[in-house]
Amino acid sequence: MLTYELRDVSLTLGRKRIFSGLDLKLEGRVIGLLGPNGAGKTSLMRLLATLLRPTRGQILLHGRDIVREPAYARTRIGYVPQHFRPPGDLTGRQVLQYLGALRDVVEAERIDRCLVQTGLSRVADQAAGAYSGGTLRRLALAQALLSDPQVLLMDEPTAGLDPEEQDRFQTLVRGLAERGAQVLISTHLLAEVSQLADTAVVLHEGRILFAGPAPDLLARTGAQRLQDAYLRLLRDPALQVVGARP
Repeated sequence: MLTYELRDVSLTLGRKRIFSGLDLKLEGRVIGLLGPNGAGKTSLMRLLATLLRPTRGQILLHGRDIVREPAYARTRIGYVPQHFRPPGDLTGRQVLQYLGALRDVVEAERIDRCLVQTGLSRVADQAAGAYSGGTLRRLALAQALLSDPQVLLMDEPTAGLDPEEQDRFQTLVRGLAERGAQVLISTHLLAEVSQLADTAVVLHEGRILFAGPAPDLLARTGAQRLQDAYLRLLRDPALQVVGARP
């Protein structure tokens, strides 16, 4: 399933060049975007969410250029940012009501469903300012699900989650994929990708080193484990298929 396609995408923020001539097709139900800190993962996620505009190039969603038509993407995607800071004096339910109203999602039933999906029902009427880091992550996920998105973009979604919450998250992602959504997860946790993703994308210093089925990454590197394959790919230029031009 092809949803996003990037064609000759460049991005410069201030004086820093993040991407130059990036070409990428995103196919699969659950895609794991891997890379060390500073690789460009968050910048790529923000481009896909139309929160950043590329300096050059096209970003297509279902064949539509969302650089020119950002509204097309915003009605079809849910975005879980790396840092989510709602007004602390609002309850979790009020945060969802407020954000839902901005997106024309006002049905109480829909909000309740998102609270149940993310395990927030029991704390929904407590002030968000009193939430733990893990609970805030779940609230960020709940707001991304409000519009029943076709594509879910998740930037480091399990940061701060305890093992039980991580298990709930994985169950939720599998359920979304089974119902037809495409899920893109940006992470540096290789175990998360090996357990969830059918497609892996490895990003390093603004370049795509690999994009394809996760088993192909193992085959290319001759590794038995995803962690070993990832490290070999970063260290051996001969294994890299670079998706960006200098």
